[in-house]
Formats: sequence, structure tokens, C-alpha cells
Amino acid sequence: MTDSDRGWWRMLDANLNRCGEGLRVVEDWCRFVADDKALSQTTKQLRHDLHNLSQAWPWQARLAARNVMGDVGREITTPSETTRENALSVLQANLYRVQQSLRVMEEATKLLGLASSAAVEALRYRCYDLQRQLLLAAAASSSPAPAPQSHEKAPSERHQRLEQATVYVLTDTVGTLEEYQRHIQALVTAGVDVVQLRDKRLSDRQLWEYAQWTAAALAQTPVLFIVNDRADIAVAVGADGVHVGQDELPVEVVRAIVGPERLIGLSTHSAAQVQAAQSTSANYLGLGPVFPSGTKDFSSHVGVATLSECQPLLERPTFAIGGVHTENVAQVHGTGIRRVAVQAALGPGRVSPTAVQQLRPQQ
Repeated sequence: MTDSDRGWWRMLDANLNRCGEGLRVVEDWCRFVADDKALSQTTKQLRHDLHNLSQAWPWQARLAARNVMGDVGREITTPSETTRENALSVLQANLYRVQQSLRVMEEATKLLGLASSAAVEALRYRCYDLQRQLLLAAAASSSPAPAPQSHEKAPSERHQRLEQATVYVLTDTVGTLEEYQRHIQALVTAGVDVVQLRDKRLSDRQLWEYAQWTAAALAQTPVLFIVNDRADIAVAVGADGVHVGQDELPVEVVRAIVGPERLIGLSTHSAAQVQAAQSTSANYLGLGPVFPSGTKDFSSHVGVATLSECQPLLERPTFAIGGVHTENVAQVHGTGIRRVAVQAALGPGRVSPTAVQQLRPQQ
């Protein structure tokens, strides 16, 4: 090994260690500070992919070139390295450390003739995307959260209920307030997991009145309450979250309105939209429309083939939606997606514990 080669092997070795350490800090920030399962999983996967990639590099050459005590830069420091202003500065510093290390490794693999530079470059671009996700999520969480209503579920309970949810029901106001109240109570008794109020015919005042009653009624139950589209009303009534579509406000704008503790759902219609959605702070996704629906008109339907295509990509709870009912739900579950969102299938007069159970994944 020439002195020049030894230097490049030292660079590769040092930056591999530095990158792994930085990713561990970022992963633990996601896990313990942000308490974000999806971002923790993303960062952990990056760290494992880096490890697997490095297994192709001769470890003997790396270790033979290592010279910790003789490193002339070991004692060189700057003031910014010895202090951290806050938790966010720790995240930023380690993200930059990872990116810079990946760039050095990319160049070193080229010089050493290792067929890995393209793979290292791909990891670097993934890290840029991770940085965007993390800093946007951190900015959203640092925004002042709206004051919670006295009846609201705790944020931890919201997330726990969402993780466990398999049957999500969308409903309009179904008639008078009294008829709507009976329908909601029937859904709770039947054991659904999530209720979304979606009725574009109502005035703002009417929607607020229905949503206010629903939020208070469901707060003392295991059922999550989501308001369609209207982040302002979701906050005003103390709902558990808001659901938006591809043409509504962007997720991060909604996050700035509702704060870090409410849930945000996002509608998706393709694998590309699923992947883009998972770069946002959305807590769950809707995927569809799967089948023709009796309650909403769509120009096209994604079908179960798209569900199968998207299933391996999913990092967040995802509900198949659109024309799902007890007769075709097995087709949805057959794709590996175990959560469904329905409307007509559990409309007024069709609600029963048996119907809800038939929509759940069968063991």
C-alpha cells in the first residue's frame, strides 16, 4: 500500500465512523426527542444501508491505515464544536456531519477503485431528503401549539389509537342533528376506530356545531375524531385531527395550524404520491379510490393492483378507501393492507358490530 493509498484508506475509515456516529445521533433524536416512529425507521434504515455497503470494503486495509494517535487533526477544534444551543442544533450539526462524510467517502471510493461511489452518492441524496423531513417536522413542532380543549385525548393516546385502528368511517351529517347523533352513537357502540366528518354542504357555522358535538361525544371513547379539510375547525372544537387531499392545503401548512399534537391524514392515489406523502409530517394516509363508490364520484379507480404496488412502500398507517364493503374487503386485505376507510358500508341503518368485525382483517 502506497502512502497515498494509505491516506485515502484513512479518509474512508474515518468518515465511515463519523457518518455512522452522526446517523446514530440523528436516529436517537428522532426516537427520543421527536418521538417519531416513521422518521426513526427511515434513519435506522439509512444507517443499516451504510453498514451493508461498507461490508464490500476490505476491512483489513481500513484498519491497517487507521492511525488515531497520529492524526494531526485530532486536537484541532472550533468553538462551535464544543457547544450546542439547543436540541435542534444537535440535529443540524449531525445531519451536516453525515452529509459531509458521505461526500468524502464517495470521492475516496473513486480514488481507491471501489465500485461503490454511486451507492454512496445515492445515500447522500437520501440524507438530503431526510434533512428536509426532519427540519420541517422540527419547525412544525416548535410552533406554538393551540391550547387543548379540556375534553381532548392526550397526544400519546391519539397515536396509540391510530396505530391500532383498522376500521375508519367517513360520514356526512345524515339529516338532522338528532339523526346524526344517533348515527355516531351507533358507530361507537359497533366498535369503529375512527370517525371523519365530511360534509361540504354545510355552512362554516353548521359544520362547527356538528363538529363541536362530535368532538365532545367521542373524547370519552376510544374512537378518534377527524375533521375533513378544515384545520381551523378541527382546532376550534378539539378534534383529534384533520384530513386533507392532494388539492387542499399542503401538510406542513396544516401542521403549522394544528400544531404537533393533532393527527394529519393525507389522501394519496399512486405510489409516487405515497412516497411524497411520507416525506411530510402526515401521520396517516388514505389510498384509493380502490373500487367505484356510491358516495363519491371519481374519474378513475386505482384498484387492488395499486394497493399491492404501494404496500411495500408504506411507512405510515394507511387506509384503503373507495367503494370498500364487506363483500370486497378480502381483496384489500389480500394486498397486505389491513386498514380500510368506508362510508356507505357503515351508513345509517347498516351499522352493527358484525359489519364492523367483517371489515377487520381476519386472522
